[in-house]
Amino acid sequence: MLDTRSVLAILAGLTLLAGMIYYRRGREVESFFLLGGGFALSAFWGLLGMALSRTEPTQVPGDIYLAMSGSAVVMSMYFFLEGNSMLRGR
Repeated sequence: MLDTRSVLAILAGLTLLAGMIYYRRGREVESFFLLGGGFALSAFWGLLGMALSRTEPTQVPGDIYLAMSGSAVVMSMYFFLEGNSMLRGR
């Protein structure tokens, strides 16, 4: 049975994969927005993992999830800003 974190991980992986495919095909603006969305979903996955580690014993400490989530937020911001600047440059 899939839980919320598994669904978010699958959605994030598919979104990031679609972003890479779009980038490979030369559709850079769409790929940057897809990559930004994929990293935003990854950030939510990390926050849910952090919350889970605080309520139940897990193998990965909550600080690791927080670090992963923080880096995903930064990458999401980068790709959204890059896509926005390319969109305005057209």
